[in-house]
Amino acid sequence: CGPHVLRNNPSKSYQQTIGTKSILTSMMQEHSVQRDILLLGPKGIGKTHVAKEFISMLGYHPSSPNSNNSNRTSSTSSSSSYNVFHCYRDVSSRDLLQKRNTNATTGETYWEHSPLVQAAMNGGVCVLDGVDKLSPGVLSTLHSLL
Repeated sequence: CGPHVLRNNPSKSYQQTIGTKSILTSMMQEHSVQRDILLLGPKGIGKTHVAKEFISMLGYHPSSPNSNNSNRTSSTSSSSSYNVFHCYRDVSSRDLLQKRNTNATTGETYWEHSPLVQAAMNGGVCVLDGVDKLSPGVLSTLHSLL
């Protein structure tokens, strides 16, 4: 359920309410039986903030940012890190699975696993922020990772 001992108290930057406590409790129950979690709600109500608090409670920490990729946080091979992958309407199936990179020295391009695939392979966590914006065809790509 995470790389460290479960933290019961909210982090200092998180303002817990009765509603968010109930949501976090439900998320913990779903996670304990290895179910994937989908938070739905209007824009700006704090879904990503609640998700980050939940992940933090499990002992995960944010990965370091990758300046070469503007829509996602870079993944490390550590299973104790998490990523937030920001989804947009133009995200393709390939974007969910791979990202193209360029070697700064040689200029050669190469493909590497996306943060989502790295999280699946290494036991990490990847938050798909805005998954509702993805087309049905792109959403079907997620099935292979679940």
